[in-house]
Amino acid sequence: MDARSVIVVILAYGLWGTSKRSPKEIVGYGMYLNECANALRHLAACGYGVNVVFCGGATDEEGKTEAQSMFAYMADVVTRCAGSFFLEEESLTTPANIWQAYKRIANLVPEPGSPDRHVIFLCDAAREFKVRWLVSQWQRQARNMENRSCRRSWSPLRSIISWPKPEILAFNRPDITHKSTKVFQFFETMVMVLAPWILQKRISKIRETEGV
Repeated sequence: MDARSVIVVILAYGLWGTSKRSPKEIVGYGMYLNECANALRHLAACGYGVNVVFCGGATDEEGKTEAQSMFAYMADVVTRCAGSFFLEEESLTTPANIWQAYKRIANLVPEPGSPDRHVIFLCDAAREFKVRWLVSQWQRQARNMENRSCRRSWSPLRSIISWPKPEILAFNRPDITHKSTKVFQFFETMVMVLAPWILQKRISKIRETEGV
């Protein structure tokens, strides 16, 4: 990766291309994915080396994941714009998506002394506040882990938490469910703030094959 590299984490909201979704959901999800693809194009056009992490696990019996469906939708864009990409397919909740995404980001950490990387999270507008809070919580937990480890040598985790503050970009995604509103997402976030064990429970909701 060059000195102008960015890491883009894209959060999913179900499978693309399924007939089980309402017309409004399909149109709204298409709008969201198009905006995500445009963001990748824009970064590439500005001269950045773009690396992508697609997040989203399996939601049907066939085992197809949200990450796979997003990648399939943006395959041409990713091929032309991205330096490398990862599929985070173990989790379905937003907290778990973000925690697992950072494990993929660790694979993109440059050697000591290399320029810092910039991380950008793409999400829907209703969940912007939640994603911003969850990213800050990951940063806080990562710092606590590093402080407890008492390590003085370089590590990928120490490198990541020294990078510039991640940017959150949110795009509109019209949806029919009551959960896809800013009011619902705000109160859900407040529940995790007041009851941290709920956050830990959702972080742990990953596929058993991960061994967690």
